[in-house]
Amino acid sequence: MTSLTGKRVLVTGGARGVGVAVCRTAKAAGAWVAAIDINEIPADAADSRFIGDLGDAEFCRSVLQQVGHIDVLVNAAGLLRPCRLDEMTIEQFDYAVAVNLRSVFQLCQGVVPGMVAQKWGRIINFSSVNARTGGTTSAAYAAAKAGVIALSKSIAKDVAKSGVTVNSVAPAAIDTELNSFLSPEARAKLENDIPVGRFSTAQEFADIVMFLVGESAGFITGATLDVNGGWVMV
Repeated sequence: MTSLTGKRVLVTGGARGVGVAVCRTAKAAGAWVAAIDINEIPADAADSRFIGDLGDAEFCRSVLQQVGHIDVLVNAAGLLRPCRLDEMTIEQFDYAVAVNLRSVFQLCQGVVPGMVAQKWGRIINFSSVNARTGGTTSAAYAAAKAGVIALSKSIAKDVAKSGVTVNSVAPAAIDTELNSFLSPEARAKLENDIPVGRFSTAQEFADIVMFLVGESAGFITGATLDVNGGWVMV
């Protein structure tokens, strides 16, 4: 396992799913971990816990001020509220973008100077397969997650010579609460459509994060890892 002894890690979406798996895996690797979520974060998952809304820019600023220097940032949070395009309000669209994209920008902007100064840092931003395919009932989510890919590439170019890597991960069909809205029939169809025939686990993505944090991944930056069981091959 990659050692994170002495590293300071900040994870969004740390209450459940991929986020809490990343938190626990990073702690097991020796890191000091801070977690952000709108829901209660398990006490064993993080050394410092921040409960609040990532769609609130002031809350994000406050977290950055309190955590101080960060070596590894993992933006694992995601807000998916299915809604037809003709029923979506401007407020719903703006909020989806604020949580799924603006907070990623804000947190990256806040931690990058410290990473550049020490000439080492790792940022992993979670996008979605919907960024590749679009979403029939999740246009705002898909658009924001597509923005995460472009944002990650842009930051990666800015900091590449400073020993800081920035990558995105585009998952699909993770067995977490984010997909709890699926009916049993929709879930079964999706499992049938995925070539490997199953949903992924949160731990599989925590392990991917640990790989990207490790020194063996130091030449990987500006990349998007499409991890979807072969469902969408880009």
